[in-house]
Amino acid sequence: QEEGPPQRLLRLTAPVKLYKEADASAELLEELPSGELLVAVGEDALKVGTDEVPSGWLSVRSPTEETVEIMGEKPLEYQDGWILAATSVELADHQLGDRLAGRVDVPDHPVINLLKSLPPFKGSPLPDW
Repeated sequence: QEEGPPQRLLRLTAPVKLYKEADASAELLEELPSGELLVAVGEDALKVGTDEVPSGWLSVRSPTEETVEIMGEKPLEYQDGWILAATSVELADHQLGDRLAGRVDVPDHPVINLLKSLPPFKGSPLPDW
């Protein structure tokens, strides 16, 4: 676990304005669309998704990159800003540090094609692994 202020991954359920400072008259950095993922930072981040809803402003980090290298070594670049905590946010399905597993069905792959030619699998479908 990383040191520093607590962080939670949030998903926007409606468009939200991202400000440079915790003030509605501050510079507007951008309008974030519904569905965007943000990293909430600080003690108020722990209150999102609980009965103790944060009031006032929530410090967040918004990714600045449109595309992400799936297996890339370069970390994402973020811009820091503030959103009103009462805006439409929810905890994301998965949080920072979660471990996930996925399965992809690849219909045509050299190794899979080789397996299909081996005697135990010849003439029958491969099992779901």
